[in-house]
Amino acid sequence: MENKISANAISKDFPKFVSMVKKRLRAGAKAYGDVSFGRSPIELIDEIEQELFDVTGWAFILHHRLMKIKEATKRLTNDETNQG
Repeated sequence: MENKISANAISKDFPKFVSMVKKRLRAGAKAYGDVSFGRSPIELIDEIEQELFDVTGWAFILHHRLMKIKEATKRLTNDETNQG
């Protein structure tokens, strides 16, 4: 049995994702040429590691902001419940 949400995401959203990746690769190729293809596997691993730290850092920042929104929403909900 196929999951409709997954099937929809794969058929509609994944091609957009691939297009975005291609756009980034083309921008990198324009800016840096083919240098990355000649880098050692260790250099590439280090680069991926740095990117993962960046993504994780951005995720933390977003998480922090979402927790602030969640706390404010709880306070508002509690205020509305207590006023009712």
